[in-house]
Amino acid sequence: ANDNKKHSTDVGLQGFALAA
Repeated sequence: ANDNKKHSTDVGLQGFALAA
């Protein structure tokens, strides 16, 4: 995830990757 919002984005990306 991008370091600018890593703490929040990592969780979002994991959910997005599973849904994609």
